Amino acid sequence: MVLLGCGGGDLGDGKGSTPSPADVAADDDASAAEIVAAGRPVDADSGDGGSRLVLYRVVGETGDVAQTAWRLYGADGDRVAEGRGGGTVLGLGDGFWMDGVVVAADGTTRDVPTAAAALAPQPGDRVVSGFEQIRAVRPDPLTVFAPRPGPRGFGQGWALDAQGRQWYQRVEPEEVLVSGGPAWERVRAVPVGPGQHLLGFGITAVGGHVVLPVVRFTGGEQIAVEALAVRRADAPAATAWTVLGAGPLASEVRDAFPRTFALDDRHYVFSDLRRRPYVLDVRAGRWHDLPLPSDEQAWTLEPGRDGLYAFPPSGTEETGADAWFSPDLGATWQRLPH
Repeated sequence: MVLLGCGGGDLGDGKGSTPSPADVAADDDASAAEIVAAGRPVDADSGDGGSRLVLYRVVGETGDVAQTAWRLYGADGDRVAEGRGGGTVLGLGDGFWMDGVVVAADGTTRDVPTAAAALAPQPGDRVVSGFEQIRAVRPDPLTVFAPRPGPRGFGQGWALDAQGRQWYQRVEPEEVLVSGGPAWERVRAVPVGPGQHLLGFGITAVGGHVVLPVVRFTGGEQIAVEALAVRRADAPAATAWTVLGAGPLASEVRDAFPRTFALDDRHYVFSDLRRRPYVLDVRAGRWHDLPLPSDEQAWTLEPGRDGLYAFPPSGTEETGADAWFSPDLGATWQRLPH
């Protein structure tokens, strides 16, 4: 994906005779300013010094045509630069990672080199891909790389913990493996009862812990979360998992593909588009509500270096089409510039 950056200069005001989102999505020559003006935020993160990069997307009438563009804001909220294209946003020091390209604090872009061979993960490496093509990024020296190959068999999730250990979730049998060196080691089985399963693509590293939900399928693409298995990432493989109650999650049937992520080194977020999200303090084993900017459903949540980002559902009136940010687990929210 091509990212076209520009530092300073006239970025356009994104106002006036702005074409419709469908028209912008269908226009291969649409400018970054037009995509941002017509689009909705879908990802964001912060860099050193208070800068933020927000990614916007416009979608055509049938949903099969879409375009993205990013806009970089300074600590004062002023626009610094913008460009077409982009995917996952990760803050890396004073720059931002987006699909193999880094956007610097002044808005200039550069490609990130890819390691020619697989590398053993180390502390500070970050996951930048899903399961189909496992990739991570190393901040120093800045490099995209493939970690050690996964074990044989069909898997459905992977994670890197804070110490660079690589975790792998396998389907048949349902089990977890970990590798902190050249070999994979089978982790003690998560205790599950009759009819219970490990949540697919659910393994999540949260600081010094690893979390994996235990669920029951209720029909269609819905699940009931019945427990959370938690263990210290540095514990020996034979150490038993700690099984926690599902807390407020247990009272609701949820989508089978929820959004789960580590917000920081102790808070685990569980959300989907149809129910309220909740946060688990993995150190204390306590659940908390996670308030949203409004009572509307279908908010999309993403972690950032400085806190939690929320992106509104399409068609919303109350909150508009702007990204929101909370530094305190949803206790307060602020609307970000657009």
